[in-house]
Amino acid sequence: MRFAVVLHLYYEDQWPEFSAALESINDTFGLFVSLGPHSDFEGEIRRTFPDAVVSCVPNVGRDVAPFLAWLPNLQKFDAVCKIHTKRNDAGHIGWRRSLVNGLLGSADTVRVYVDAFEQEPDLVLAGPSMNYVDGDAHIYHSRRALTLQHGELPAGWGFFAGTMFWCRPSFFISLKDDYPQDIFVAHGDSEGHPEHVIERAFGLMARCADKKIMLGGDHPTIARASQLRGNLDWSERYLGFKADPAEETSVAQAEGVAPSLVQLYEQQSGHPSEKWSGSLKQYERICRGVRDRKVKLLEIGVRNGGSLEVWSRYFPSGRFFVGCDIDPKCAEIRFDDDRIKVVTADAAAPFAKTLIMSICGQFDIIIDDGSHRADEIMRAFLQFFPALAEGGVYIVDGVNLAEFSAEEGGPMQPTSSLAFFRTIADVLARSTSSDPTDAAHRLAPFVRDHDLEIDVALFRTILSIEFAGSLVVLRKAAAHEIGPGTRMRRGSASADWDAETLQSLGQDSTAFPSPSPAVLLPAAIFVSAVVCFKNGSANLPDAILSIQKQSRPVYEIIVIDDGSVAHEAEWLQYFAKDAGFKLLRQDAAGSSAARNFGIRAASGTHVCFVDQDDILLPQHGEAFVDHWRSISSRLDRLGWIFSDYRLIDENQTVTSSAVLPHSADPIPATLDAMLGRELHMASANTFIDRAAFLSVGGFDERLCGFEFDDLFLRLFIHGYGTDFFPHALADRRNLGGLASQGASVLDSTEAFFVKWLGHRFDNPEEQKLCRTNLKARILRSLQARLGQGLVDDDEAFWSLFEKLEAAK
Repeated sequence: MRFAVVLHLYYEDQWPEFSAALESINDTFGLFVSLGPHSDFEGEIRRTFPDAVVSCVPNVGRDVAPFLAWLPNLQKFDAVCKIHTKRNDAGHIGWRRSLVNGLLGSADTVRVYVDAFEQEPDLVLAGPSMNYVDGDAHIYHSRRALTLQHGELPAGWGFFAGTMFWCRPSFFISLKDDYPQDIFVAHGDSEGHPEHVIERAFGLMARCADKKIMLGGDHPTIARASQLRGNLDWSERYLGFKADPAEETSVAQAEGVAPSLVQLYEQQSGHPSEKWSGSLKQYERICRGVRDRKVKLLEIGVRNGGSLEVWSRYFPSGRFFVGCDIDPKCAEIRFDDDRIKVVTADAAAPFAKTLIMSICGQFDIIIDDGSHRADEIMRAFLQFFPALAEGGVYIVDGVNLAEFSAEEGGPMQPTSSLAFFRTIADVLARSTSSDPTDAAHRLAPFVRDHDLEIDVALFRTILSIEFAGSLVVLRKAAAHEIGPGTRMRRGSASADWDAETLQSLGQDSTAFPSPSPAVLLPAAIFVSAVVCFKNGSANLPDAILSIQKQSRPVYEIIVIDDGSVAHEAEWLQYFAKDAGFKLLRQDAAGSSAARNFGIRAASGTHVCFVDQDDILLPQHGEAFVDHWRSISSRLDRLGWIFSDYRLIDENQTVTSSAVLPHSADPIPATLDAMLGRELHMASANTFIDRAAFLSVGGFDERLCGFEFDDLFLRLFIHGYGTDFFPHALADRRNLGGLASQGASVLDSTEAFFVKWLGHRFDNPEEQKLCRTNLKARILRSLQARLGQGLVDDDEAFWSLFEKLEAAK
């Protein structure tokens, strides 16, 4: 009889409690532990359980998503005990301990469960009887999802509240495919999320197959699921776990648990601060899931500075706590914690964003507790929500104060800030509407009354809106969370979803098309920054920091390691965790292959390529996006745009403020002109439509040195237009070499020349002119390299030179 324990250890401070329970098991067992995405706790686990299988997982789907991911690995076990941590507050302490004790409380307890699974082949689920609850009485917001996935719900089914139990993993393996990983998201405490559905699905599946369930306790019971009845009022049982505040505080202190936000405010002795206790409890609920993270927080409204001090204590691992206030006196406030920074500016003014973003780039939490004026609330939101990181939260505090201000027109004002957020919620709810004017019509009054400029790309990135007392809480979607996803249908046909009904709706009975895209999506621009890396630890931090400090934040950062040596690859692994970018690896194949790899993994609509020795100027993304939008209105197929750039030395001193020699006539109008001119198009000074890039096949991976010229020639031939932004938007280090080379520059030069010399042109006249211009250009390029002392292999250089001169 083989069994295992699966533990999701999100709250690592609870490890001693779980370790003690595991050490009480006398039999040999497998141990699988999932940790938070950036955890370094694996070593601590292996000190006690060296053979444990440990994995860091995304903070989505709570304990359920990791368990489903483990299921294929668990098929070799006859029984598995699923347990997980719960936060140290209210009834969760008592509930957690009761569950763990009921499942792993002693060696005898474990033996009872293991023996039951060995003796009862039809036993698929087991747990403490006190936690087995009636399914219909506790289905809440999960009914529709369960019905669609598992068919009509049977009478008399139940499940183990808290999702801690023993189970037979072979019976539940289908859950991995029924509920794929991409449906899970990070969220607060609200019901109806996939993990709540799956919590009930374990018991429902046992009931649908009428398998056996064991209710453990002093007098264990094993029976068919149809014969069991769960507790009808779990809330009464749950309330029995709740500790009084004094007990909760003493437990927290005894276990070294950090004080709550309310407790921190009660203890505040530095700069004064004022918050409503009800709001503090909402903040606690919203933020406690990321309390151990290296968060970056922006608070609009500094006043006396006490709130920033409290936040810095609430997030002990936080990196920056930036306050913004229009009152110049706030600049005089002094803080002992150097992580706290204050910017004195009107948060609704564009230059405030530039000042703030220069400190730390994107934020994980943004709180607007400033003027409480409706127009300033809206302007600040439109300006700073794009600066929120994926999965981040934007909180507007005191929105009710604006509603009752005479200056704002009272609570019935149709374009108040509260009405604005309600309208956004309505727009998102109606995002599949077939009427393309609906969203514009609904937002028009706010644009008119408050002179707003609304970037429609913003709405696509809103995952959810919540109204909680005086707070409005908006969450930023991660890339995989944008859009409705795949419509799923599982289970047998029912009266609600029979083929005839679906046919009447114009839908096939087996295939559910995704809803129409939101009416605001066509103008959306999401920029993916794709960075090539190879043994570049000396320069990459500057490049990444320049991306993170963009006045218009990028949608994602993807770094591709092109076969770095071991110590550089190890450094990059740690840097990726700290800086928060997506890391991809490939064997050394060259910068062109690396960029192709990166853009295939990107999810943005547009791409900017960055080499490890590039530095983007702060307005890089904003200028490119604004220019793109202004040009796209008059060009049908805009494929790419480019700018000038500056050269800098190793000390970042500008050695050339403008590189492009054809700034008065930057865009060649014909193919022969493009072939005959040094285009000076490189990574950081170009901005490309991802779909256009993919449509022409991406970079030619044989090239390293002419890959951008070759790409833009193919875009030109395929009918894509371009335009030039007449200012430098990036700095390039003049180091005399490329960041990542898979072939020598001479080999690349020859490959580029041979490729376009043999191109099939439209007519003989064009062919002759193009070949003549191409030959002259490549010869000039070689002569320039010779003059700059960049020739390492004289024999190879002169051999290529002679080939070019002889070419016709």
